[in-house]
Amino acid sequence: PHIRTVPTQGLVWDIETNYDGLTKTWDMSSAGMLKVGWNWSASGDLSINGTILEMNGQNGQLHLDLPFDAPPMRHFFNQSESNSANADLSISLHVLQVFRAAAEVVSPEGGSILNVSERTKLILRLENPGNGEDTFQLTGSTLAGNLSQAPNATFEITNPTRTLGPGGISMVPVWVTLPDDIPARETFQLVFDWDSMGDSGVGVQTNITVQVRPDHRWDIIVQEGLSHQVTPGQILDLTIDLTNIGNSDDLLSISPQFEITRQGNDSSTWFAEQINSSRLEVMGNETVLLEVTIPTNAWAGTVANLTLATSSEGF
Repeated sequence: PHIRTVPTQGLVWDIETNYDGLTKTWDMSSAGMLKVGWNWSASGDLSINGTILEMNGQNGQLHLDLPFDAPPMRHFFNQSESNSANADLSISLHVLQVFRAAAEVVSPEGGSILNVSERTKLILRLENPGNGEDTFQLTGSTLAGNLSQAPNATFEITNPTRTLGPGGISMVPVWVTLPDDIPARETFQLVFDWDSMGDSGVGVQTNITVQVRPDHRWDIIVQEGLSHQVTPGQILDLTIDLTNIGNSDDLLSISPQFEITRQGNDSSTWFAEQINSSRLEVMGNETVLLEVTIPTNAWAGTVANLTLATSSEGF
């Protein structure tokens, strides 16, 4: 009798002999039946004594439990009975390949906060839990989550097509770059599909929920330009246009800093007060005024380089 099956338990062959009152015996080891992880048992008139299959009657059943990872293969078990002609044991088994896939994101943890416009490394654990060699395809995508639409992330996957043996595991780095237009503090998912190429119906999807941190980007324009001729005691008013081009509502502090190239014995002290914007939504804008009082003791020819040092909520 022949059985064609995936790795499973409870396989049964019905064995019949022309019983003549003598015990029939077959050496299971010589027949190649004793394989690692295979569990043979017998019932009815059939029994197993060590490595010997014994028949004391006309009808018996031979049982087999296969391990989960039994490899795909055809098996033919033929063994002569030592004392009787025409009493050969002849059974066969075809173990079919089972296509399976398993995957998970092992690093970073779910809920991680990522930077936009920056390559971030993820580690995936990819597995072939099937019973035979298989080739898989790895792809990355995104889900919108709490965003209005799924972001257009860039996935860098080295060798996206991989062949793994049965039970094989591969730890795979994937680099992800998120665009700078993703709103901060809103969760969404990075999704990875690990699909069998041996069976198009087999695949697994794993994902990680992330969010991006505020990137605090601003567009700053001084309306009056960047070079001015001034006189001692003059008040220089600079009109500054601020636009929040980041990915979250934000506020900006501007701290004036002076670097002086002095002429002669100039000992003047230059100073301007810090100014702060209102909290602006993304693409919101505001105009602020910076007032610089030119020291009355500044010498002609002294050059003051003004730097506007900016910070946004500690950044």
